[in-house]
Order: sequence, then C-alpha cells, then structure tokens
Amino acid sequence: MKDEKEVKRYHCINYGACAKADSGEMIEIDVLETIGGTPECPCCHQHTLEEIVKKGPNWKLIAIVAAVVLVLGGGMGYYFGIYQPQQKEQAVKDAEAARIKAERQQKEAEEAARRAAAEEAAKAAAAEQGVAEAEAARQATEAEAARKTAEEAEDAKPKAKVAPQSKNPSWGRYEGPRDNNGLPHGTGVMRITRSTTINGQTAQPGERIEGVFRNGYVNLGTWYQNDGNAVVVKDLKAY
Repeated sequence: MKDEKEVKRYHCINYGACAKADSGEMIEIDVLETIGGTPECPCCHQHTLEEIVKKGPNWKLIAIVAAVVLVLGGGMGYYFGIYQPQQKEQAVKDAEAARIKAERQQKEAEEAARRAAAEEAAKAAAAEQGVAEAEAARQATEAEAARKTAEEAEDAKPKAKVAPQSKNPSWGRYEGPRDNNGLPHGTGVMRITRSTTINGQTAQPGERIEGVFRNGYVNLGTWYQNDGNAVVVKDLKAY
C-alpha cells in the first residue's frame, strides 16, 4: 500500500489577481516544502497563502468573503439601482442627440443641394444670356458693316452734277452758260421781258442784249432795241 504524503492545506488570499484565490480552491502543499516559512502560491506565485486550520471556523476568511460579497452586492446594487438607469437615460439622450444631428445633417445636405441647383441654374441662365448677347452683338456688327458697305458703295457712285439755281433779273431772262452760283457767265443773250432803265434809257419787252457775261454782269454786249438801234452796253448788272 502506497504511503500517503503529509500535506498542509492552504488557500490564497490574493483576490482579484489569483484564480485559485477567486475560486476558493484549497491548495495542498507537501509539509517538506513548508519548512522555513509559508510557501508561495503555485498559481500567482505570491506569498499570499494562509493555512487552513481545522479547529473552529476561519473568521478572518469569513470576514473577507463577507466583505467581498458586500462590495460585490453594493456594486451590483449601484449598477442596477443607479448606474444602469443612468446608462439607459444617457442612451436615450444620446439617441435623441444622434437623431437631431442626423436631421440637421439631412437639412444641411438638402440646403447644399438646393444652393448647388440654384447656382447651376444661374450659370445656365448666364450662359444662355451670354450666347444671346453674343448673337445680338454679332448681328449688330454685321448690320453696321453692311451699312458702311452700302455707304461706301453709294459714295463710290458717280455723283450727278446739280445744276445751280438760275438767277435772272426781274426785268429779263438770260439764255446761256452760268457760273457755279447760277449767274450769267459766258456768251449769252439777255431777253428783256419787262420795262427797265439801262444807261438812262428805257428798255422795252422784246428787246435783247447779246454779248459776254461775267459773274452776273454784262462784260461787253450789244443792246438791240425794237426800233432797230444797237447800243453798246458795259458792266451792266444782269441778275
């Protein structure tokens, strides 16, 4: 029959850092390994072992466990009584804030889209207006060019000479060339149509003066009278 080893029984009190302490597992260690003092925990390797003594209850362990239970119970109470409702309330607030933010972002996106559409419409209208203005300017340019061409063509046409307005004296009618002012000028005939006085003599209708005229004056001519006489006339105004 195999000899049983003599062991000492321990538990680890390194709670929260040792799995064996948290589980309350009993740790058996050979008494030979306990010579010289309490050994270290085989799990956490810390000197946190306490020997389990069979006599009476381990009030220290019980107190520790009770404290842990109280702490955990208080924590659970805080969690379910205060923390969890606060978390729910905060979650509701966060959801509402997220909803408001999403609505604001949607409105901003719609406003941005509306502004972009308005800008595009304005650009399109400006482009159309620019095309219309360019077309109007082109037509105006072409019309102006056509007008100038017509004026140049008209100017290039030979101009008909405008005959000067004929000027006659109140007492006669001149037949012959005239100067640029319409006055008798050159060799011609002045026919007397009304009685007038020439060089102190009375001229009668039907008589005439033939000769050379200069700028409306009889330079040198002959006055043929009705009675057959011929009188030389000089420097007589004939308009």
